[in-house]
Amino acid sequence: AEIKLAALDSGSVHVGSADGPALAFDALPYAWPTEA
Repeated sequence: AEIKLAALDSGSVHVGSADGPALAFDALPYAWPTEA
């Protein structure tokens, strides 16, 4: 699956459509590299 960062930054991401179930995001259990 793919999520646009702008949608994630807006604080509200829903499944299927704008009125679909909301997704919740947790912190990753590992460090994410900031530079590739």
